[in-house]
Formats: sequence, structure tokens, C-alpha cells
Amino acid sequence: MVGRMSNPIDITDSLRKLKNGIVLPNPEGNFNHHLGATFMYTYYTTASFTSGQQIFITTNANNFQHVLELFSASDPQNAAWTVISNSNSLAAINVTIPISGIYYIKVRSWSQSQQGLVNINVNGQYYYTNCTASGYSGFRHSLSPGTYNYYTCKISGDTRIWLEDNIGFPGRIVAYNDDYSGSGDFSWAYASRINKNFSINIEGMQFSSYSSNTPTGTCDYYIDVNPLSTETYYTGIWPFRKKHTRTPILDLFPNLKADDAMQSAPASEVYNCISWSGGITNYWEWPLSLFSIYFDYGGSKKSFDNFYGSPGRYGGCMTYSATGATSSNSVVDLWYNPNSYGIGQGEYTHGSVTKPGNNMPHGYDWESKPGNGERIFHQRSSLNSVAIGGYGTVTDYYKPTSLKTALLLDESIALGYSVIENVIFTDQEKDIISNSIKLITNNVKEQFENKYNLWKTTWVKPELAKQSNPRMYAQSDEYKDLMVFCISQGKAIWPFIFDKFSQGDFFTINALEDLTLAQNQSVLGKVKKESNLKSMNESGAVIVRSPQTIAMKYIKELLKSSNPDKSNKDNGIIYSNSFKFNVFPNPANTTSVVSFVLDTDSKISANIVDLNGRVLSVIIDEQIVNAGHYSYNLRLPTEFRGPCLIKLIIDGTVNVQKIIVQ
Repeated sequence: MVGRMSNPIDITDSLRKLKNGIVLPNPEGNFNHHLGATFMYTYYTTASFTSGQQIFITTNANNFQHVLELFSASDPQNAAWTVISNSNSLAAINVTIPISGIYYIKVRSWSQSQQGLVNINVNGQYYYTNCTASGYSGFRHSLSPGTYNYYTCKISGDTRIWLEDNIGFPGRIVAYNDDYSGSGDFSWAYASRINKNFSINIEGMQFSSYSSNTPTGTCDYYIDVNPLSTETYYTGIWPFRKKHTRTPILDLFPNLKADDAMQSAPASEVYNCISWSGGITNYWEWPLSLFSIYFDYGGSKKSFDNFYGSPGRYGGCMTYSATGATSSNSVVDLWYNPNSYGIGQGEYTHGSVTKPGNNMPHGYDWESKPGNGERIFHQRSSLNSVAIGGYGTVTDYYKPTSLKTALLLDESIALGYSVIENVIFTDQEKDIISNSIKLITNNVKEQFENKYNLWKTTWVKPELAKQSNPRMYAQSDEYKDLMVFCISQGKAIWPFIFDKFSQGDFFTINALEDLTLAQNQSVLGKVKKESNLKSMNESGAVIVRSPQTIAMKYIKELLKSSNPDKSNKDNGIIYSNSFKFNVFPNPANTTSVVSFVLDTDSKISANIVDLNGRVLSVIIDEQIVNAGHYSYNLRLPTEFRGPCLIKLIIDGTVNVQKIIVQ
């Protein structure tokens, strides 16, 4: 619910709630991670115990706080104990063994920044002296039970990971892994991974070197990464119906193994694969669209070169070049299918990205944002398919032209380096469209709406929803039927298309192109030329223009022929960060409040993301609210500290502030 300023509302959308099915309005990453973490060796050994055996383990050290851990190798969830040393650096575990088998005895430093030596005594029979005890790394958090992935990757050295629960303090070790071997195609080598359905909450992940022979190393690590989304379906007739689950993405990519695929962000219709590989989560980009500022008549590849290579994509972006790029140094892969539209009718289809693209985490290998679906981590070539409508294979490569720190577009906006140019209809233009529609007979209106809605239902079909090329959404029989009808009505039907596009139906850009562009190429050329004359605003911020922006400007030019009156000074252009909102206090804490004033009824969304794009909290989720003064308390995960972004979207216009959480 929305609260007035007089009564601020606490909305606690922590990571736990995000995992329970909230659909984010503009989702970024929904996992914890750290890049380039250092790990060290900490001592562990194994021993065989029998059920009913009394085991007494003690440790001592010289003024060194440490943790002693004991757990079953085969069933740690039901047989695990842990204790922290006392003020005299002594610790003890005294238990009756419930399950016969192999047990791990492990010590580690309590402090992540310290390393020390610990002596271990097991039942007065086994002595281990001067055992190295090192700190551990990993987020401390608490998730609901469920299926998650925990892993290390991009490794120098050899890791072993250990998961602890949140029962007691410190938690008990309930899962561990050295070298992962699954059913996928990716070779994890010296990396570690746990992929499991947990019936308990996991509090954090420790990781250490596998052996004292290689006591240190570096790695990236990922915590609580979701599996792909599943859906439920039924077969048979009641009362013999059977419930089944399936994973839609696996049906779309026959070479993608379930074990290799992980969700890195929930589904979103806002941005696609090309946007994400270019550091953008605010709009849908396709350089081959005639309405893209990157479109080049010199060839399809040239259009993508323009997009990836442009320092003006937004301020602070990472740029890429195809020159000298190979499969071994590529950060962005460009996919091509010779049968994209049919046998022998080829086209570029997809872009995938890997570390260090945009200086963002991209998982253990590569990452993709298939169309309007969920974002996924995957093995590099696992999306291969030369079937009609498939992605084909990787044919072109891009490498970074600079490895300097790169920003996401959101952070660039928050820092004042960029603004997104949004275009809306003026009241005068709305009247022109409305009055034109009033002249259409009810029969024609009804036929248009029926045919348009039939076409719109195809957008969510899985085989289409994975596509990032807008033209793929124009290949259906429903679209062809709509076009035949629209052409029969002539220019009188155009206002319907203008209205649908302005309401956010992006794929209507196909109808705009097919119905109007043949006679108005010069109009589109004029729009692009005039836009290119102003690449920065008065403050020096880069002006970001999406295909939606150019298409709306093009429509406005077409409307001028219906009303040549130049007296209206309102051009309908709104820049991101033009809407002001307050965060107080800032630097922020648990009592900080975000407040703003709406002059008109508006559709609003707001969330908080860290500088790596991970959503920390959803404040408002696409709500229609009345004009007024609003205030919301900021509620962030308790473990988070540092800079983050508050992203407030008012009627499609993005406004971003950078704050510091203490």
C-alpha cells in the first residue's frame, strides 16, 4: 500500500521476500557474489566414529579466537556441531555419535582477517598440533528453504566450500563440496559447487583452499543463485489427473543442460540481451531496427559495431571492438542463425556476455537475457540451435577497448553522467489522436482491437518470448492478418497504432514500420539527424536515446501534418532525473525515508540496487497512485553496507539517486 507523508510505511522487501516470488518491475541480479576474493587453507581432517560412541574434542590456541566444527561426512544436516572458543582460546565439543561413519573435524579463524595456529585433541588419543586456522569469506544471510546454487569460479588455486545453517551461533556445517561433477557440459575443474534443495535456511558460505600444499588462491564466488523458473501443468482427466513441472527455457534450447542453467535475474519485458550486454536495463535495444540510432545501411554487423563501440552509448559505459577479437578474448558474443526466418533466411539473433563485460558479474561462464524472459547463467555454447527461430551459433566477437571501471546506465544517471530522453504526447497531440479515432466506425474499431489483441497474445508464446529481435514478433499469422486489415483501412488506422505504441506496447514498432515508413523515410531521417545534433544536455550529460524515443519523435512528426500549428511550445520531451525526490538522512540508515510529491496521478515503481545491479529491496511495485505527497521508509538487508542506487520510475521516466548506507 501507498502511504501519505504523515504516516510513513515500512515495506520490508528483503532478499528473503524477493526469493518468494515478487516480480520486479525492472529486475537486475538477484544473487550474492564477490569477485576476486582471496582464500586460504584452514585445517580439517576426518575420523571414523560409530553410533553411540562418546566423542570429546578440545582445542587450544595462544590468544587466538577460533571455531571448532564436527560434522558427519554423509549426513551433516542431522549430525553437526560447532562451538566458538572462549576468552582463554579454548573450545570443546562433547557428543554422543548418532550415526556411524566418517566425520570431519575442522577449525577456522573466527575473524576473517586473522590466521593462527590451533592444537586439537580427540578423545585424548589423537593430537594435531599447530594446525593452521584461517578466516573464511562469504555473505551472512538467511534465505527461505529451497533450491539454490553456491559455487566458486574463475579460480587461481583449488577451493573447497562449506555451508552453514542459521541454527545457533555460529552455524553448523550442513553441506560441503570440493570438485563438482554434474550432468552438464561445463567443466568445473578446481572450482566447487553445491546445487541442492535445502529444507533449512542457509546462513552463509565459507570457502578455503583444498590443501595446505596450495594454501592461497583467488576466485569469484556466488551465493544463493536460483535454478531456472518452472511451471506446473497437468495431464489426464480428473480424478486421474497428474501434476507435472517443467522448465520452459530448457524446452527452448535443446542443447542447454539443466545442470548448467541458473537464473541470474527474474523475467522482464523492459530490456533484452543486447541491452544487458551493453550495460542497460532501462529499455529494449536492437541495432538492426530502423528506429535505432545505431542502425547502419552499411550492413547488419556494422549496426552492432556502432552500438558496442560507441562511447556515447551512455556516460561511463564500457566500449567494445570487433577488431582483434577472437573466441579466446571475447567479452561479448554475437549470434547468427542462417535459418532465423526460414531455410536460408539468416539474421543476427542474440548477444551474450561474460566477465569482465561492463565490470559486472556474469556467473561461472556466460550470461544471457533471452528476449523478455529471465536472465540466465549458462555454458558458452549451450544456446546453439540452427533450427528456424533458434539462435544459431556464435559467429562474431567483441573485446573491451578499455578495462577501466565501467558503470551501468543506472549508476551513470545517478552520477549525472547520462540522461535518458523520454518522449510523450502533448495534450494537443493526444487530442489529434483521440479526434481521429472518434471518426472511425465502431465496427472498424472492434475489428482492430480484436485482431490486435490476438496478435498481442502471441508475444508471450515461449518460442517468441526468447527473441530479442522485434521483427521476430511480426512473423505470426495473427500479425499478418492485422496488417492486411490495417492496410485496407489506409491512414485512418494509423492513430490506433500511435496510441498503442505510446502506451508501452513496444512490439507495435513493427506495425509502425510496415504501415508508415515506406512513404516517410525522409521523416525518420530528419528525426535521427536532429537528434544527433544534440548529444549532450546543458550540464554535459550524455543524452541516451532508445528506439522507443526515436519512434515517438517520428510519430510526433507525422502528427504535425494533421495540425501544422506551431504555437504549442510543449515538445513532450522529458529527461531522466528531471523528477526530484528526497532521501533523508543520507548517508542512509534503517530510519532513512524517501519522499516525493506527485502533481498528477501516476504509475510509479521504485527499488534499490547495489552498484553491481543486485536488487536489495523493492519499495513500490508498479502502482497507480493519486497526486499527493508520499513517503516510504528504506528497508535494506541487514548485512548491506556501502553505496547503492534508489531507482524511482514515474510514468516510465527513470530517476536515480546514489546513497551511502552506513
